Amino acid sequence: MNSKKYNIIVFTILLSGLFIFALPTIVLDPFFHYHKPFEWQKYELKEERYQNDGIVKHFEYDAIITGSSMTQNFKATEMDELFDVKSVKTTFAGGTLKEVDSHLRRALEANPDIKCIVRALDATMLVNGKDQVNYEGCPEYLYDKNIFNDGEYVFNKEIFYKYTLEGIAYHCTAEESTSFDDYASWYRERPADGKKVWDNYVRGEKSDGKREFSELYSEMLQENIIQNVVTLAEENPDTTFYYFIPPYSICWWDIKNQAGETEFYLQAEKEAVELILQCENIRLFSFWDEIELICDLDNYSDDVHYGEHINSQILRWMKADEHRITKDNYEQYYAKIHDFYTSFDYDNVFGNE
Repeated sequence: MNSKKYNIIVFTILLSGLFIFALPTIVLDPFFHYHKPFEWQKYELKEERYQNDGIVKHFEYDAIITGSSMTQNFKATEMDELFDVKSVKTTFAGGTLKEVDSHLRRALEANPDIKCIVRALDATMLVNGKDQVNYEGCPEYLYDKNIFNDGEYVFNKEIFYKYTLEGIAYHCTAEESTSFDDYASWYRERPADGKKVWDNYVRGEKSDGKREFSELYSEMLQENIIQNVVTLAEENPDTTFYYFIPPYSICWWDIKNQAGETEFYLQAEKEAVELILQCENIRLFSFWDEIELICDLDNYSDDVHYGEHINSQILRWMKADEHRITKDNYEQYYAKIHDFYTSFDYDNVFGNE
């Protein structure tokens, strides 16, 4: 056998081996990169940054729930019933406005008929750099249209063992696929528990100064909101965007008060609201005026994360147009929350150590 024929045989064997290795991942497609699940397939949803892109590109839906961990306990079935839609939930723990905006752009490109989007706008994310992302190593090869980097997916040994083979086992043993009610939800592991929140809360020392909302911060916020919140809505006028600012607990507000940052976050919200209200197809809600809810730690798992019953209530409020911020009422709303959070007797509640 001459060397040329030998090389061809070896190359063919290697190529066949690679194909055989990649075939189960391509067919099962645990991250839905190539296709939606087969009708007979039972699948597990468990990796947001790997599965979300495939979900919005290949599943059938006309509404999306997305955002940070503030949105992970939403139930798609409640969204569907209230808004008469078929929704998917594609959330990102710790996701910045940039990451979520990029995700929604890919979703709307794949499905321009999306009726509505529910999304959280975390106060802690408002004054970020417009291109800031909190997670390195995101699987960009799943997000783009370049088939030549798909080798990172189909020839990936970790994916093969951890997701392809486990996906086969899940299909064979599970009773049903993961629902969008349960996907990414952490509430069973961390239920609301006011006593636990109180016992775990450690109050920081009082700052001597205050964090000023300088012109630099204002410029950062404007760039962030315009690029990652407003522009997408302007480009998609037939989609209604239900955006809300989550209700953090009074413990979070005490943290900010101790750090001299209360006015900073109030001003950040005010400037973000003013920018967002310029867009007609964004319905903006804020629950910072839900004082009873915020002061009741039984609604929380920690200083910011609320129980799934609050997620359910937020959906009902938005459907009923309650707590909606408009051009006509936002000044009155801002005056109310500014008065409350700047005059609240934090020391009486948390002690003056």
